[in-house]
Parts: sequence; C-alpha cells; structure tokens
Amino acid sequence: MHLMKRIQKVLIGLVTAVTVFAAGGAAAVQAASSSAMTRTSLATTASSKTKTAQQTQGLHLDVKSAIAIDEKTGQILYQQNADQSVPVASLSKLLTLYIVIQAIQDGKLSWNQMVKPSNNVCAVSQDTSLSNVPLEQGKQYSVKNLYQATLIYSANGAAMALAQAVAGSQKKFVNMMRQEAKKLGINDAQIYTCNGLTNKLMKSDAYPGVSPNAENKFSAKDMALISMKLLQEYPEIVKTSSVKEMSFNTGNQQVQMKNWNWMLPGGQCSYTLLPVDGLKTGTSDAAGACFVGTTNKDGHRIITVVLGASPKNDSDSARFVKTQKIM
Repeated sequence: MHLMKRIQKVLIGLVTAVTVFAAGGAAAVQAASSSAMTRTSLATTASSKTKTAQQTQGLHLDVKSAIAIDEKTGQILYQQNADQSVPVASLSKLLTLYIVIQAIQDGKLSWNQMVKPSNNVCAVSQDTSLSNVPLEQGKQYSVKNLYQATLIYSANGAAMALAQAVAGSQKKFVNMMRQEAKKLGINDAQIYTCNGLTNKLMKSDAYPGVSPNAENKFSAKDMALISMKLLQEYPEIVKTSSVKEMSFNTGNQQVQMKNWNWMLPGGQCSYTLLPVDGLKTGTSDAAGACFVGTTNKDGHRIITVVLGASPKNDSDSARFVKTQKIM
C-alpha cells in the first residue's frame, strides 16, 4: 500500500512537471514567434533572399527591378534586382504623401486647410507636358483636394503645393524626405524633388547645388517599404487610390482626373481574381514605366513594385502585365 502511494505521488509529480513544462514551452514558442514577427521587416529580413531564390529563377521579368511583399509582415515573396537604386519618377510622391499624412496626424496640417501655391508652383502646374492640374495664381486649394490630385492624377504641381504647406519651401521638404527615408532604414536613395521630376523641371524651385538632370532614385525594396508603411499606418489611402476618376476645381474650370492605374476594377488591365485598389504609377524617360500595385485577397494584402518596364508607346500596358504576372 505504501509503495502504491509513493508511485502515485511520483506519477502526479511527473504529470505536473510535464504540464508546467508544456505551458512554459508554448508560452516560449508564442513569445519567440511574436518577437520574430516584430523583428521581421522588409529592411532587415536577411533570409528572404534565400527563401525566394527558387521563385526568382522561375519568373524573370523584362524590367530593371521588381519585388513582392506581404503587407503585414514585410516578408519578401518575390524579388529581382530589388536592391538596385534606379529612377522611379512619380513613385517618389508616395514618400511625399507619407510625410503629408504624418503632418496631418500630428496636427501640423489639416485636410480642410487651404493652401495658396507659390507663383513657381503654379508655373510648374501649368506645364501641359507633365501630369498636372493647372493651379491658378492667387487661388487657394484644400490639402485634401491637392492630396487627391497627387495620388489619383499624379499632379506634379499639387505635390509641390503640399510640400510647400508642410515645410515652407521645396528644398526644406526634400531635406525632410531624406531624413524620413533614413528613419525608415533607407540609406541608398537619392532625393532631389518632392514629385520625382528631374531637377530642372522644378524651375526656380530646383534643388540647389546639383545637376539640372538629377532625378530621384530608389530601389524596389525602398519603394515597397515606403508603401508598406503607408498602408499600415494609413490604410484609408486605398479609398483614394482606388478612385478611377474625379473632378478637380482649379478655380476657373473643372478638370477631369483619370487614374493612371489601369489595373483598377473595370480598367483595361483589371484582373478579376485579384482586385487591385492601388497604389501609384510613375513614368519618365530615365525611369521607364513604374508601378506600385496592391491587392487584398481574402484578408491578405500584398504589395508589388515594378521598376523600369519598357513600354513601346503611351498606350503600352507593360508595367501592368508584369505586375499581374507577379500577383
């Protein structure tokens, strides 16, 4: 009888120890998983290149560089020359909008605040060879309307007006962009303008001391990181980036702004299985055709970046065809 009681005590002790160990082990696994998720980001995931090597070999795109990431974790799902810095044209506006939205959230700016663009900003906005809504001298425009014009129509003058509202001058805003990029862990970017135009096209607001032909350069990984931060901290951005067409009141006329993103539902490059709701196009002679795309399927959002597609003409959909292949 005494022997049986001793055996029972030993068994109870073993069960208790196993239970405690299992609970502690589960907690440790959960903590480790949580810690790993916290550490996982686009800028620091060293193992992603190895994990995506086979995928990269299986899909080679005729572009300068490309990447696809998970929006929540930053996990790299696909990449091709993703660390190479190249001209990105109007994709630069995503960093500009990130800073503008931060200023609004910090109470330094408001959506309804009225902005009176400088004479030079108005002059740039009147350049019909560029994507623009013509801003009128002496007129005022709300931050929200300028934001919509920048995101939907890639209006260069509108982006400059927002930069002016935040920093007071184009040079000061570019310096803010450089500082913000470093905060995000981006150290290889070259930034000269708020909108991605070549320096000389900024007229009297050209960044001093650099070449007239200087143009913003980012890597595909840089653009993915900026886009991820935008979507994580301001998910409402897709409500605007998904607008196919909107009118802009210049003060003297109504300008119809058609979204340059042809992958939006109903667009000529839409993909019904993966409904795209953003994010931004960019085009220049040096950059080629660029596109940051995003889609949310069954609660999983991915971000794709295609830089340097080579369109045959203005109606060529090369960047969107490449994006669909990645998606």
